Amino acid sequence: MSGGSIDALPDDILEHILGFLPAPEAVRTCVIARRWRNLWKHGTGLRITCIADDVEAMETVKEHQKFGDHLLRLRGHTPLETCYLRFSNFYDDDDALLNRWFWHVVTCRVRMFRLENICLDGFDLEGMPLISQHWMSLDLIGVKKTSYVKTRPAGVNDNNICVFLEGLLEAENLAFISESTTFVFGRDLKQCPTFSKLWTLVLNDHWCVAPDFPALTCILKHSSILEKLTLQLFSKGPQHKIEMIGRSSSMDRSVAISENLKEIEIKCEVVDEEVHKVLKFLCSII
Repeated sequence: MSGGSIDALPDDILEHILGFLPAPEAVRTCVIARRWRNLWKHGTGLRITCIADDVEAMETVKEHQKFGDHLLRLRGHTPLETCYLRFSNFYDDDDALLNRWFWHVVTCRVRMFRLENICLDGFDLEGMPLISQHWMSLDLIGVKKTSYVKTRPAGVNDNNICVFLEGLLEAENLAFISESTTFVFGRDLKQCPTFSKLWTLVLNDHWCVAPDFPALTCILKHSSILEKLTLQLFSKGPQHKIEMIGRSSSMDRSVAISENLKEIEIKCEVVDEEVHKVLKFLCSII
């Protein structure tokens, strides 16, 4: 790099670097020089945060609408490696706006997507099913509906059965954090596909319902090369009071569980009776 100047880097490297910046900062680089005018539009990452730096300011999603809409319109459908959409303090009439942003990013063939709603109220994700051959990692936090979307694409599903999980077959890392007290992927699990590329998986307590733990059992049986499982039990974090890591061997393991599974991480607030049930169940199958 001549003289230590960032301008000596090729455009594709600069576009990758810009992908790590918050969207407003990435856009501001357009005034650096003529060469930088459009680099931000090709950034490999996109970070939109609708939360004020000062938590007492209580910014709403709508206050970011003009910037977000303008940003996506100018950026078009340039492919994305990563996207991080984080928000709070949204109202019912903001659902359409957030859904519009979400689906625009999906059409950009994003590979790693994290949508985080830190508000207590769940966000309704509506529209088309979450099917993409490009998914590698998908985190949906604080989302109420994903798997109840109906679809009619020819050759995919003739009976309008939800196909959320089938849209994640290419994922290598997944985090299913349901905020609902009702398990939302029930219909998908009845015909759960095999995740042949998935090697890390994060689930919360809504996947761990005693006594039979059907959801947890199902997802483990269909994760053929899984190496690491993390369970967040009755603890929302991000700072969990208790974190335990267990190592497992392939000896005496159920033949239905991935022989590659070597590490199980448990995060919780307290090791109570419910957590004990999960631990006992894991010991019985792994």
